[in-house]
Amino acid sequence: MLLDFKSEKNNHIAVYAFLTILFLQTVMMLFFCVNKQEYHIDEIYSYILSNSYHCDKIKNATEIKNRWISGEKTFNDFVSVQPGERFAYGKTYHNNTTDAHPPFYYFVLHTVCSFFPDTFSKWLGLSVNILTFVLTQLLLFLISRKLLSGIVWQLLPMTFYGFSPIAVDIVLFIRMYSLLTFFTVLLFYLHFRMYEGTLKYPYLWCFAVAFLGMFTQYFFAFSAFYLALSWCVILLRKKKYREWMSYAVSMLSGILLVFVCYPVAFRQATGSSTNNVGNEVSSNILNFVILPERIVSYAHQFLFRMTRNWKWLAFYMAVFAMIIILSVVFRKKEDNNREHKADNIKTGFKTVLSNALKKALKRKNAGYVFVTAIVIMLTVITVAHISGKFAYLRYIYNIMPVLFLLFIIICYYLSSKYNVNRLVLAVGMMSLALLIGANTVIKKNCDYLFSGRYQELCDTVEFLGDKPLVLIDKNKNHMLTGNLTLFTSVDQMYISDTDEINIDELTQDKDISDGVAFLVLNNTQWSDGYLGDETMQKIVDASEKFNTYEKYGGEVFSTMYWVY
Repeated sequence: MLLDFKSEKNNHIAVYAFLTILFLQTVMMLFFCVNKQEYHIDEIYSYILSNSYHCDKIKNATEIKNRWISGEKTFNDFVSVQPGERFAYGKTYHNNTTDAHPPFYYFVLHTVCSFFPDTFSKWLGLSVNILTFVLTQLLLFLISRKLLSGIVWQLLPMTFYGFSPIAVDIVLFIRMYSLLTFFTVLLFYLHFRMYEGTLKYPYLWCFAVAFLGMFTQYFFAFSAFYLALSWCVILLRKKKYREWMSYAVSMLSGILLVFVCYPVAFRQATGSSTNNVGNEVSSNILNFVILPERIVSYAHQFLFRMTRNWKWLAFYMAVFAMIIILSVVFRKKEDNNREHKADNIKTGFKTVLSNALKKALKRKNAGYVFVTAIVIMLTVITVAHISGKFAYLRYIYNIMPVLFLLFIIICYYLSSKYNVNRLVLAVGMMSLALLIGANTVIKKNCDYLFSGRYQELCDTVEFLGDKPLVLIDKNKNHMLTGNLTLFTSVDQMYISDTDEINIDELTQDKDISDGVAFLVLNNTQWSDGYLGDETMQKIVDASEKFNTYEKYGGEVFSTMYWVY
């Protein structure tokens, strides 16, 4: 039967089933990739930091300020690799020293973009995420094969994770989180292989993954630290002092090498003008007052991302409850004597739970599962604590596959403890995972499609037509980066870092029969923007050509006006 995974035949079935599910999940990811229409500002930063050759940030490009430029050509150069600038890793390295993250992800993205010079495309970044998603799923399946018995059970972790809205977000968000997730799961996989004693060159592997993970994103350090600490305790309890020393040196060397290769790492990780989270680390390191609130926030964010609203959460819970009921209804009958039944009735809940835990810990590989659960719990608590007001769900994206694995293992252990039909339970849970995936596709449940923003962009481009565009930007980076895809659609634009301009002189050689469009920085969350209406009134009052202005609408970090 399918729950027997010992025969060679069922081994082939498991591999074919895994490939089939992975194919369906990849098709789902491609569906969302096709429908991704606009960008988060951080995604634009990914391309700029990876590919911009002349300056690390758009605001520092003085040659585009206070003169008329072609938005399409100028802004495309910031996000694409230009001929003669391919594989310029030194520049990518420099760009990131002025930002907030280590550069390895940006090296990878720059490498992909270098094969397609003068091209800005979502697919260049998404291809990296899709590849790392596939590799992560493979690792998750390999771990599941060792920890769970039965083909269906072994497929459940990668099925639940791969069809979840969280996995879709990780793939669709063109940042380092998909690569970070791969390195995190790879580290858990390596430790399981060491736990089994089947990994060749373990210390070399640990050194390499510790370095690459930390060189991708600083949040890698938390799960790596707790995993390493747990493994050191295990080795010391077994009195394997030589192995403990070799392992500790390999992990520590991998982390420390990041600071050697990238000296600004300490400043970025602990706070700088470009790293808001790092600043939160410094201010919250000894402040535990808001920790419970942040943990609750993470739980709420997780449930909301999985279900989008409480109605769907209730529906999924009802389906899960029905699956459990069916697994009980179709359980196998046991010939228990009356005395044994009486003992069960007299046994309290606390005793039952204690016995279940003891039995679970006696299982093969139970120690690894227990350690993994502790590592995940401590990682979430630590990230919630140091992130402060920036405790976003994406900062624990990297542990999500392992979190889904633990959920399935708990269900697996409980099903073996109590008399339920494990095949019905496994198939039912598989159906629930597929239902979540189908609902994700139908509802387009993803935070990074930006369909509404894309429609606004199309409307704005249509409104602009052939009008010249003037930016009042105060030399801030937010408006220039956040509206980049808009600017690549503009033929003629003028960027001013002051509102002291003479619009008559500025447009004397321009066709202004349809008026002039203005985009005024007025965001107060990330910058000290202008008061838009007052700024436009001052410009119109000083003009002899223009009589009035109208507000068109709000863009990212700014407001657009039409002067005529």
